[in-house]
Amino acid sequence: MIESAVISSCDNQKIKNVRKLRKKKYRTIQNAYIIESIKLFKEAIQWHIPILQIYYTQLCIKRNPELKKLLVDLGEKDISVYEVSEKVFRNISEFQTPEGILCIVEKQEHLIQNIKCILILDDIQDPGNTGTMIRTADAAGFNAVLCSEHTIDIYDSKVIRSTMGSFFHIPVIQSKDILSDIKRLKNDNVLICGTALEGKESYHCPISSADKIALILGSESHGMSQSLKTQCDVLWRLPIFGKAESLNVSVAAGICMYNISEYFL
Repeated sequence: MIESAVISSCDNQKIKNVRKLRKKKYRTIQNAYIIESIKLFKEAIQWHIPILQIYYTQLCIKRNPELKKLLVDLGEKDISVYEVSEKVFRNISEFQTPEGILCIVEKQEHLIQNIKCILILDDIQDPGNTGTMIRTADAAGFNAVLCSEHTIDIYDSKVIRSTMGSFFHIPVIQSKDILSDIKRLKNDNVLICGTALEGKESYHCPISSADKIALILGSESHGMSQSLKTQCDVLWRLPIFGKAESLNVSVAAGICMYNISEYFL
């Protein structure tokens, strides 16, 4: 349904609700989250992500006329489509120079199943690193990303933006009890490989034979929690050949995942 009236007030109740969804509390209550940008909008359509509401500006349509038909088609599918003024859009956007399209999307439930390679993130707080690792997992052929309850909310808009669409390509799951989930993976004969300073130093994946693997990465400052470390079958450490103290966690994750892909894919 395309609304004919242009929303021009930042005090409009729908606009207030969009702003609320910037906070995890309201994303949880409403079981919804925000995506913003033309790329993510098109990715959501391509991957049949359940869009609930769309907000756009007339300037966005003028600059991207191909979007008009998409909005009409989606409006005919009972998705609420609202035109807003430039002022209102700047009020709900996180961008300094917004493109002019934003969607409210329903959260999707994913199950951990048919796993060959899974990435596990423990206590990762930086949204850019988190999104980059999800994107890299997708590129490296991993089947899913499982985030601990202490990791940043996976529905944070900066996380989703950093994935560049990969958030829609593979299951990304926020665990409610990461230790229990890892124990279930072990019971399903998944080899648990963790990265740690006390691990075996090797550039290559230190695994001889296994059918399924989970790779755990912890925060740059503290590493993975001790409770998860005790569940690992293998501890792995990338060597430092130069004088750098450490690697950025998303860079280390990329090296590790591509090494694992050589064995498992």
